[in-house]
Amino acid sequence: MNTNFIQIFIPLFALPILLSGQSPTFTYDPQRISKTVRQIAKDIAKENEIHGDAVWVVAAKTPQYRRFEGLYTKASLEELIELVEHPNPAVRGYAFWGLAKRHYEKLEAIFISHAADEQLVYQIEGCKGAKIPVIDFMRWVVTPEMIDWDCKKLDAAALNRLEERRKMIMKTKK
Repeated sequence: MNTNFIQIFIPLFALPILLSGQSPTFTYDPQRISKTVRQIAKDIAKENEIHGDAVWVVAAKTPQYRRFEGLYTKASLEELIELVEHPNPAVRGYAFWGLAKRHYEKLEAIFISHAADEQLVYQIEGCKGAKIPVIDFMRWVVTPEMIDWDCKKLDAAALNRLEERRKMIMKTKK
């Protein structure tokens, strides 16, 4: 499929959702996920938190972060794309992070399509944790010099496009 078509189509498809002020509807299909990866996603969803690679005072990898490592190493690219549509916010966040770790070329389109993803997820990095919208976590993943420097990062123009869409969403909610 033509890359330009995809880069234009996905943001245009998401625009009516963004302008309506409604939360996006996710289209997750568990049948498209292998049994092994589905179990990892289920375990991530059960804990329902996003952990960085070094948390708390001991700066250790948690079992939840190890699940994420299993997710992005065992899942195919297609499975990670499908998991970005999962109903659980921690699974969506980790799937997006996995795509960024793989330097997925269409990451910006997925990022922009989640501009209205305001579902809260508890995220822990270092000694700090807080409930944040999934889209904020996604933005941290793709912002240079933030979470995981080895991930694909987006330029300022892409980050600005997301912020403009979020502003439109906020205006329509008022």
